[in-house]
Amino acid sequence: VFFRRSLPTQRKHCVALVLDESGSMAEPKKSAALASLLLFMESLEQVNVNYAIIGFSETPVIHKDFSKRLTMAKREELFEEVSMYIPSGLTADADALALATKLICEADEDVIKLIIVITDGEGNINQTGKSFFELQEEAFKKNVLVIGVGLGEKAKSVKKRYHFPIIVKNVKDLPKTLARILEEKIVFRYH
Repeated sequence: VFFRRSLPTQRKHCVALVLDESGSMAEPKKSAALASLLLFMESLEQVNVNYAIIGFSETPVIHKDFSKRLTMAKREELFEEVSMYIPSGLTADADALALATKLICEADEDVIKLIIVITDGEGNINQTGKSFFELQEEAFKKNVLVIGVGLGEKAKSVKKRYHFPIIVKNVKDLPKTLARILEEKIVFRYH
């Protein structure tokens, strides 16, 4: 992502990647999601941005919280761990969004907070007791920006469900799209 001379803005950032690991995320979506995960970790480690990774199928799973930095070996382990989860189960995106919002709000007050949800469709499990719209409103009131990235032709529900949707029709373009989001939201570019 940051091959150009790019530096984070003056304020600190916390970024959560929330990744759909449900049964519908079979190939080629799985490979695109894993390539994006790798890009996400490498880019944010390189510029020292605090990040978390949450996966979801029937329940959300914290693969990495905000409290720890990862060595190259630990990033490789995490990559292998996530690859074993995809694809399986149903889609608890609301539960994952609620968890990501909770984790990111436990971070410093004076940070820019961003949640990027990568999914290929609409959730079918919600244990939060709140609508998906209400969960996004709660995040917004806590100064958390939630971006929904819809993966594939059938991800049109992302456009309806998210306040800030991005649709990636060609699955292979997911890493490039994630790179663009990270650059736009996190860095000033110096040429």
